[in-house]
Amino acid sequence: MCAILCLAGGCDSVVSEPEAPVTKTAVEIPEAQCKAVDKTLKDLADNNGLVFKSDGTAMVEQAVWYASFSAAHRTTIPTLLAVHSSCSAPSPLAEVQVTVTNEMGVIITRESVELTERGLQALASRPKS
Repeated sequence: MCAILCLAGGCDSVVSEPEAPVTKTAVEIPEAQCKAVDKTLKDLADNNGLVFKSDGTAMVEQAVWYASFSAAHRTTIPTLLAVHSSCSAPSPLAEVQVTVTNEMGVIITRESVELTERGLQALASRPKS
């Protein structure tokens, strides 16, 4: 159909083949960093009631999420959960879908965290507010 439209002068560009998907290569996270992330998450659990799992999911009371966690914490916690998930996996993960829910199961935040070299560089360059 597009070819017919192009022949009739209905398109300005040439249709090209779709690009091949980019392969994401996971970065091995050093054991010391895994332990530091685990300690930070355990501190958040002890002090703020964050309940987290190794699959990148967590639950926290919504009032605590907004009252106790600064904006910087709210952007850092998904990264911590993703790193924890990758460290807990049998082999490093290139990407982790992180979901934080409130006490009723309603999603507070959900994001895909890329744990590739490029993804970790982007995370490191996030503004710290």
